[in-house]
Amino acid sequence: MNKSFKEQLNQWEKQHKDLIRKERQTNRRRKLESLSDDEIKDLMGVNRDTYRRGRGGAIRRK
Repeated sequence: MNKSFKEQLNQWEKQHKDLIRKERQTNRRRKLESLSDDEIKDLMGVNRDTYRRGRGGAIRRK
């Protein structure tokens, strides 16, 4: 007779315990991304042009 899915999963886990541990350990470590001040300002849009409406609905650079 076929084993239930849960029993098959438990059996597979017992056979592959070492692989599962290694994967969990490697997934926990994340690399921190370090950005310079210029890159942060660029992402925030500090250096972008700003536009406003002028007389007659014209768009002008400020």
